[in-house]
Amino acid sequence: MGGIRSKVVIAVTIGVLSLFLEPEALAIDRDLGASLRTRVALSVGQTVEMNFGLIDYSPTHSGYLRLGTDGTLALGGGAAGIILDDTAAAAGRLPVSGDSQSNIEISCDAAGTLGDGNGNQLSLINVEHAIDTGAPFGSGTACAGLGISPTIFDLSSNPAPLILLGGEIDLSGNAIAASGTYDAAGAMGGSSIMVRVVYQ
Repeated sequence: MGGIRSKVVIAVTIGVLSLFLEPEALAIDRDLGASLRTRVALSVGQTVEMNFGLIDYSPTHSGYLRLGTDGTLALGGGAAGIILDDTAAAAGRLPVSGDSQSNIEISCDAAGTLGDGNGNQLSLINVEHAIDTGAPFGSGTACAGLGISPTIFDLSSNPAPLILLGGEIDLSGNAIAASGTYDAAGAMGGSSIMVRVVYQ
């Protein structure tokens, strides 16, 4: 009898093991989730060009015409033979808006050219920018080129910052050749300042 019981136990044990060695099912159902992160695209409002106002010049003139990011105009660099009429002077304005949970990078060209449409040009140099609050020339952040040394701005403090631009025009060496309007537009023989704003 003892031997028969042992055989039964062995048979049952083998049966139980065989249950765990069954092949996997031919079909499996599993839940797979999905996610999506959204962010409002950067947008630009109405821009305003840098306006250096009106100046009177003598045939012999020199110096630099400086526009602050606050719109103030001043002469520098030993200016002579230049009279300012800054009633129309204004800093460049670039209003942007974006996602309040993100940062942006701001960079800009350091120089450009103003042309009068007749082949005469003036150099626009030392472009600088400020955010929301302007200051006299020399107090802004110097532009170094697109993507170079960008300013990082946290949109959580203001999701719609105003970028202000200033710079100076080189009038040395009797640079003004004729009366007229000088402009950065390509049609006038100028080259404009490019500003780049990207999410960090």
